[in-house]
Amino acid sequence: MTAYWSAVGALSVAYFVLGNDVVAQHVIYEIFGVAGVAAVAVGVHRYRPSGHAWTLVLAGLALWVGGDTYWNLHRLVLSTEAPFPSPADGLYLAAYLPLIAAIILAARHGRPRTGDVVDAGIVGLAVGLGVWVIAILPAVRAHQSSLLASVIADTYPTMDCILAIALAQLLFTRARTAALNLLAGAFTLVLATDAVYTWLRAHDAFTVTSPVNVGYFWFYMLLGAASLSPTMTSLTPPQASDDRRRDFGRLSNSRLALLAAAVLASPISMIINGQDYDAIDIRVTGAVTGLLSILVLVRLAILFVDRDVIDRRRRETESRLQTIAFQDPLTGLANRPALFAAINDTIHVCGADRRFALLFIDLDGFKAVNDSNGHLEGDRVLREAAHRLSAAVRPHDIVARHGGDEFIILLRHLTPDSTHLDAVTNRIAAAVAATPSTPPVSASIGIAIYPADGTTPDELIRAADQQMYKSKAAGRASRAA
Repeated sequence: MTAYWSAVGALSVAYFVLGNDVVAQHVIYEIFGVAGVAAVAVGVHRYRPSGHAWTLVLAGLALWVGGDTYWNLHRLVLSTEAPFPSPADGLYLAAYLPLIAAIILAARHGRPRTGDVVDAGIVGLAVGLGVWVIAILPAVRAHQSSLLASVIADTYPTMDCILAIALAQLLFTRARTAALNLLAGAFTLVLATDAVYTWLRAHDAFTVTSPVNVGYFWFYMLLGAASLSPTMTSLTPPQASDDRRRDFGRLSNSRLALLAAAVLASPISMIINGQDYDAIDIRVTGAVTGLLSILVLVRLAILFVDRDVIDRRRRETESRLQTIAFQDPLTGLANRPALFAAINDTIHVCGADRRFALLFIDLDGFKAVNDSNGHLEGDRVLREAAHRLSAAVRPHDIVARHGGDEFIILLRHLTPDSTHLDAVTNRIAAAVAATPSTPPVSASIGIAIYPADGTTPDELIRAADQQMYKSKAAGRASRAA
């Protein structure tokens, strides 16, 4: 690539140094075109991109250089400029078709979002209005020798307008790569050069040695450089770079600035034309202004919808994270952080004049289940026991897995007597005993009462744990005194 740019620089310098030698300038101009076509052909052969985008670029560039060749040969052989229109114009206009098709194909493979399409439409309309003011109007107002000449003169800027809209779509829907930047630079340069060329033609200020020609041969070189970049395959499917494309749908500061400039295109065009505005100008500018206003409103609606979607996804994500943070992954019960939070909340609600209980449950015989049947069977028994424990308590009570084969149940709002506590303890023992397992499992239960056995989660859990070990030693459920 270094040798390529060195050659381009040397030819550019030679073109200006030989400013008085028209023949040499035409030869150098032709070398630029042929070198650009050759570079694209080499890039397509070397990297073999899928799809037809680069093949269309090659075809369009070859047609464009064909027009240059006819124009240069006419000048060199006949010593006169080719008439307008001529076969060269047919080749130039034909070149637009595959070039525009290539850009549309590349943009389509980018799977654009609605916001990207609307943004491209806003910018494309603004560019189209600029082309109208700078190129089309002068071409329409210029006197042409025939109807065909008038049609062709108007077709050039019209094709440029279509090319600009397609280019805006490409830039807003694809992740940036070296090849895309070079490709975009090439087409932006040729659009700007065409606008200047058309304006010069309309004002009879163009000469065959005009510096504006530099824009055309650098167009060839930038396309050639884009095709020689290894990233040229990112413009055609399949590709990994589009995984990052979604980041380009956001309204970044640079995109906001570009959209703001696009919206100002209509008033700026009015200022530029001033008193020269006629009925056609007013209708065109009014139509573009109306379309821009509609697209801006659509973009605002998309922003509101996107914001709602983002807020909903954020809430869903927060809910999932909270579930992960406070849920035991094996049993689906509350985990230790969730249990501590529930105990603290219950303490805050109860105060010192109301009671609640913690039941510390250990599965007796569970180690034998793991040892004889493996951990998968042990996990199944834990899930089944958790389900049965949840069914044995009230909906507002909390069942949590404390770790291993230990569970803790928070019984809220105890009655003054012990009848409810005894009934729950018996149901829990029966539920664990009914859990299908080989060998069977049973429950050792320790009970702690708030505030008699503790006033903090740690104190209550420790008291219930101690009572559980007394229960295990006694072989029956026990409650704290």
